[in-house]
Amino acid sequence: MDPIANSRRDSFRESKAPGREPLDVEILDPKGAVRRVTLGNPPCVIGRSKEAQVQLPSEHVSRRHAELYTDPFGRWWVRDLGSHNGTLVNGTTVKEQVLSVSDRIIIGDYRLRLVPTSPPEDETTLSGTRVVMSGGDDGRLTSLGEVEAPRVAREHLTQLMNLSRELQEVAAPRERYARLCQLLISPEFHGQWAAVLRVAVPGASPVPQLLCEPQVAPSFHQEPYISRGLVHAVCEKREALMAARTSGGAVDVELSMVGQGMPMAAVACPVEHDHARVDLLYAILPPQYATGEWLALAGLATEEFRHAQAARRARQQETAHAALEHELDRARHIQMSLVPKDVAHPGLDLGIGFAPCRWVGGDYVDIVTRPDGRVILAVADVCGKGLHAAMLAASLHTGVHSNLAAGANLATLMTNLNNYLYQTIPPSSFVTMVVLSMDPQTGTFEYVNAGHPPPMIVEPGNPQAVFLPDAENLPLGIAPGEMASQTAQVAVGQLLALYTDGLTELTTTSGEMLGLEGLAAELQAIYTSAAVTAGAGVEALNQRLSALLGGELPQDDRTFLLIKRQ
Repeated sequence: MDPIANSRRDSFRESKAPGREPLDVEILDPKGAVRRVTLGNPPCVIGRSKEAQVQLPSEHVSRRHAELYTDPFGRWWVRDLGSHNGTLVNGTTVKEQVLSVSDRIIIGDYRLRLVPTSPPEDETTLSGTRVVMSGGDDGRLTSLGEVEAPRVAREHLTQLMNLSRELQEVAAPRERYARLCQLLISPEFHGQWAAVLRVAVPGASPVPQLLCEPQVAPSFHQEPYISRGLVHAVCEKREALMAARTSGGAVDVELSMVGQGMPMAAVACPVEHDHARVDLLYAILPPQYATGEWLALAGLATEEFRHAQAARRARQQETAHAALEHELDRARHIQMSLVPKDVAHPGLDLGIGFAPCRWVGGDYVDIVTRPDGRVILAVADVCGKGLHAAMLAASLHTGVHSNLAAGANLATLMTNLNNYLYQTIPPSSFVTMVVLSMDPQTGTFEYVNAGHPPPMIVEPGNPQAVFLPDAENLPLGIAPGEMASQTAQVAVGQLLALYTDGLTELTTTSGEMLGLEGLAAELQAIYTSAAVTAGAGVEALNQRLSALLGGELPQDDRTFLLIKRQ
């Protein structure tokens, strides 16, 4: 068996929507506790229901409050699901919105934001140098919450603001970490040695890696002491901590270490972290600076670093989003330009419905008049969405017109398209398509259906729609081989409809798919008399489909072609 054909058959059977990489959502609850939930394949429902992927147990949160999902271009969106109290992004109530890393989502009394499951790629390829930690009785560690409110001098605040501005202009991650460490060993901050370490967690004895070259003060001439206890405590508590060893005198906290050495203090602050690692700033200070003021300064420095990192990522993401929107606008223009504008053909009343969803998609619709008076009518749907699908739909237009210009009949046209797509498109892709060649005078037509929803005939007063049988052709591009054609006829007074699954798979406000019978019922409600034109039918069907969505934005293209004999 052909492995490519098998792969495409599996893709056709399973789904037309590929999964996405998981992401973490960081949740701040009303009591100030922070937790993370790793998102699976979207969409991921947020709500108080036990079935929700992100559970927020609060009376202010609806059972199914909102959902997170990705578009065909990897961007994450939040959509409100008709909640009682609404969904806010950055303080503004939204129905649906694309998200950036800097955005804050408010649902009830919870605050959420999306964070990468793992560090960005440019920060995982830094120095792999390991550092040696020392162990022993590290005594009691102190945090900011255990000391008096510190006083921060104006010159220190000025340096912190300057650091934030500098970090915005530094592209290399290693250099940004080095700038943070340089601030800590500056004369005003009195540090003696500083570095940013990456520690894998969980682990009782983490072994850190250096993320930048250690910054060393000119007066510091000894090996740095890296306290295993201090590092482990920061990884566990995810907060800034300080410890010290002294030769006498008053300090805020005392640190007992193995061996003899100079009196010193150490401060460690988490810079960034996820479920697998903690990046922390580790600095050594003279013991007289083991006070709340210097712990606060180190904490403020790392906070400024985090803000700068977030602002930089948000700016990069916004730039990428703007570039993507520009490309999408161009793609939409090309896509719309391929839709036939002139639908007037002798003997036929034709109407085209083409309503792409907010993203460019892979639907294709065409009408071509042949020299012998016959009319070619085609509707196709490319697997998936996005630029790839739009490009493939454009290539269908080229393939149809070039084959017709070469004199190919209907079966040859579809066979050529099938074999060409099999050789050129990715194994996970395929195209469903139905194409007709109709004689307007008699209403007889030949058609080839390649895995597409069946053409439908409705007529006034007849409660039963007729679905045309197919020859069980596979979708285009799944396996090489010839396509079989069939014949049928549409009588005067009947309406023939070709359509994509964007109509039959439309999810109504009741949560159910419209389906073939539902679409037939909508067409029968519109086509109550042979006097109803195809153009009026297109307008009415679009209105009815939008009403069925109940204000929700469509998740797929809606493409259909209505044909009546004059």
